[in-house]
Amino acid sequence: MLKPHLLFSAAVLLGSSTANACQGPFPMVAVQYLVNEQVPERVEATITNPLEKLVIGTSRLTELRSMTGHGSAAVEMQFDGGATEQDLETAKQRVQKLALAEGIQVISKKVFLTSSCLSTWPWSHD
Repeated sequence: MLKPHLLFSAAVLLGSSTANACQGPFPMVAVQYLVNEQVPERVEATITNPLEKLVIGTSRLTELRSMTGHGSAAVEMQFDGGATEQDLETAKQRVQKLALAEGIQVISKKVFLTSSCLSTWPWSHD
């Protein structure tokens, strides 16, 4: 279970003039990792930051947000006009390229379409 105190990792806005909360109701691509590492700074360095680098050049991407916590990393990708199944497949392909640091074990990894904002995600999404 995710600890209640999450650290905000990064908000990278592309082509947006505001840093407000998530811009729904368009579907977006979400990536969630649960890992054995509990130190948020190490999770950020080994999972969150590399994930951001892998997806940052995705076509039609307008906003990228991430959160890192004790044993967890989450990335929210918003696309112009909303995410499509093709955007989801592209994200899955890019996420597959993540090389894990020594000692990091993935407990759970999910890449899915959602209309829920990062700050309101249920971490047990099915």
